[in-house]
Amino acid sequence: MAPLNTRITSRPARQRGFTMVELLVVTLIVAILAAVAIVPASVDSPTADLDLAELQVRDAFTTAQTLAYSLGVPHGVVFDPATERFAVVAQDGQPAKDPLTHGAYEIDFRHVEQPRGVTIESASFDSTNTAGIMDGQGVPVAGGSVILAKGKVTRTLVLDPATGKLQAE
Repeated sequence: MAPLNTRITSRPARQRGFTMVELLVVTLIVAILAAVAIVPASVDSPTADLDLAELQVRDAFTTAQTLAYSLGVPHGVVFDPATERFAVVAQDGQPAKDPLTHGAYEIDFRHVEQPRGVTIESASFDSTNTAGIMDGQGVPVAGGSVILAKGKVTRTLVLDPATGKLQAE
């Protein structure tokens, strides 16, 4: 009887190195990691931040218009370029409640995480200076514009006095 530790078949010594499949997998992983590293840099562009700021301003006007129409009481969006803030307010000047947080509907570009570095360059409405006001039917009292900026890139949002919609120029 043969001892238990005796090899019956012999195998050739395995050569060291990488197979083509292993190299392709490593290359694919490196490519994915590089793509993930590049995407945040492109998302942090001034245009992306202005897109988000524009969305926040549009949402504020839509909320003011909806509250004015549903409650039959004028509401508006008041801008303060000096402090980089805007708020949805009721007729008495009190901030309206944010439907998501149930707190005051105020946006402060200096203290929000996104969009970073956006400023309110100016806000000008025909008869109300820095406030876009909707009457009790949700119709704008006057047209006007808001200019947002990040660095040297600006975006002008114009309030259509007939529809209450904001349009970017």
